[in-house]
Amino acid sequence: MDSKLLKSQMVLKDINVPNLAKGLNISKSALYRKLNRESEFTRKEILLLMDLLDLDKEKIFEIFFNDKVS
Repeated sequence: MDSKLLKSQMVLKDINVPNLAKGLNISKSALYRKLNRESEFTRKEILLLMDLLDLDKEKIFEIFFNDKVS
């Protein structure tokens, strides 16, 4: 997962961690663990991220499935 790219998308959409965590129905600490690559996003959470951050399939693929370490 490219956490830097995901964080940049959050900034571009003006969505902070507390609001994104609420939208994903997870705790802030759980979201921080996911952003820091200590745990993984579920398929359901990835689909929610598409809606919450208005991301297209290509951007989701770039963030989650490119095997880039960041």
